[in-house]
Amino acid sequence: MLRIQEAVKGFFFVKNFLTFCLLYGKLKNEVRKFGNLRKICI
Repeated sequence: MLRIQEAVKGFFFVKNFLTFCLLYGKLKNEVRKFGNLRKICI
């Protein structure tokens, strides 16, 4: 039983980590786009 709990914990950790990486990547892209827009505007 303990092994299953460990596996579930590991799975959720990886899932959260991947979700975080995805969001972080999106955020970086948005910031880059914004930086490019600012360069064009100024």
